[in-house]
Amino acid sequence: MLTGSFFSQGSSVKTVYQIPDNFNSYSYYGSRHDFRDAFYNFLHFFGINHLLPLIFIFVIPILMLMIAYSIFVSPAFEIGESRFYVHNRFGDTRFSAIFSGFTANWLNTVGVKLVTNLIILGWTLLFVVPGIIASLRYSMINYILSDNPNLSGARAREISNQLTMGEKGSIFVFGLSFIGWIILCGMTFGIGFIFLRPYTHASGAELYIFLRDRAIQNGMLDPSELGLNAPQNPVPPTSTSAY
Repeated sequence: MLTGSFFSQGSSVKTVYQIPDNFNSYSYYGSRHDFRDAFYNFLHFFGINHLLPLIFIFVIPILMLMIAYSIFVSPAFEIGESRFYVHNRFGDTRFSAIFSGFTANWLNTVGVKLVTNLIILGWTLLFVVPGIIASLRYSMINYILSDNPNLSGARAREISNQLTMGEKGSIFVFGLSFIGWIILCGMTFGIGFIFLRPYTHASGAELYIFLRDRAIQNGMLDPSELGLNAPQNPVPPTSTSAY
C-alpha cells in the first residue's frame, strides 16, 4: 500500500493507493525481466539452477570444441579417407593417406566443405526434399577434393553436379541399399559399424570412379583438372546395390 498527499487551496488531502496483490514488477518493467524470471523458474523447477555455473564452465566449451572439430578437423579426415579408398582401388594401400587431408591444402578443403554444407543446410531449411537433392548433387565433393584439393569450391561443386546429373535417383537408391546393414549394426550396439564403414566408403569410392571416368571418356571432364595423368579405366560396377 502506498500513501500520498496533495494540497488544494490551503487544505491537505491524504490519498491512499492500493497495489493489487498480483502485481508483477518483472512484467511491469518489460519483457526482458519476464524472460529472465521464467528462465530461472524453469531451472528451479527441474532442480538444476545450481548447475548453471557448471553449464557455462563445461557444457558451452565442449559444444564450442565440437563445432570447431566439425569445421576444421572432420573435413580433413573425410577427404583423407576418401583419398585412401580411391587410391586403394588402384592398389595403393598406404594408410597414411587417411591423414593427408591435413597436409594437402587443408585450409581450402575446409572452406569448400563449410560452404557446401551451408548450402545443403539452406536447402534443407527451405524444405526437406530440396535438401536431399542438394546433398545428392554434392555427394562427390569429398572424392573430387581427394583427387585435387586445390580446386575452388565453385568448381568442385560444378564437377560434382556434372557427375551426378541424371544419376541422383540411382545414388539415392544406392544409399538406401545400406539400410539393412545399418539396422543390423545397430543391434550390435554400434560395434558392427567398425566393419560397415570401410564397406560403405569403398563402395562410394567405386561409384565415384565409375562416374568420374565416364565423364572423362565422354569429354565432359579434363583428367588433368583432377590431377590425373590419363583416364582411369576401372571395371564398371555391375550393380549399385550393397547386397
